[in-house]
Amino acid sequence: MAIAKRKWGQHWLANDALAETLVKAIKVCSDETFIEVGPGTGRLTGALLRHGAKVVAVEIDPECYKELRQSCADTGLTVIHGDALRIDAKLPWRAESLRLIGNLPYNLSGPFLRWTATHRTDIIDAHYMLQREVAERAASPPGTRSYGVLSVRTQWVFRIEVVKRLAAGSFRPTPKVDSAFVRLIPRQLSEAPPPSAHEISALEAGFTHRRKTLVNGLIHAGWDAAVATDACHRIGLQTSARAETLSPQQWRQIAAALPSLPL
Repeated sequence: MAIAKRKWGQHWLANDALAETLVKAIKVCSDETFIEVGPGTGRLTGALLRHGAKVVAVEIDPECYKELRQSCADTGLTVIHGDALRIDAKLPWRAESLRLIGNLPYNLSGPFLRWTATHRTDIIDAHYMLQREVAERAASPPGTRSYGVLSVRTQWVFRIEVVKRLAAGSFRPTPKVDSAFVRLIPRQLSEAPPPSAHEISALEAGFTHRRKTLVNGLIHAGWDAAVATDACHRIGLQTSARAETLSPQQWRQIAAALPSLPL
């Protein structure tokens, strides 16, 4: 049996019942194809297959890859050995009813969310296991303490919800933090184009000094006071507004109202 390796951040579901609960929560249909990132010992993989899905599993660990190939022969499973972030050409992006799923290494949640965003026109949705704190920050609504850059950048591209929270004891080996299983539903490109570098700069500037007003945060980042004030007024904000009160759409509006800073 494969042994979890720290260098890949492996923490696998402790039992099949947990995997079954998660798969039932995402309502799998028999004509769907899943790209699974990091199947590990294959608990989620097996549950998906039992519900009739086709699975293309991408596994970086050679031991896990070998065991999956041996244990899931003739089951509708395709196993690819490699790093999912680096083998796009080998993945079935043209498949109909394509969904993503994965128990992600905690330290790679950011890269995988960005990778998923680049493929949002190819997929129905994505379901990922993330560190609970990261999941809840990404899903936080405006006006909450955990709402910030990650929340806005995620919600610019996806509708996100926490499907299930899991205690650390739900995994082997047991991690030091709790986890959460999230659902990401891509927004249409017409509704939500990819964020520009200017939008990201304005967003990050606004949240750099959370205790300041938005106007003061923008001034501190380099925008002229009159320009920052006028941008807020143009989208109907008071100069006392703070970064955490703006919705993702208002962040796009404030960026559009601001000129680009000189390089």
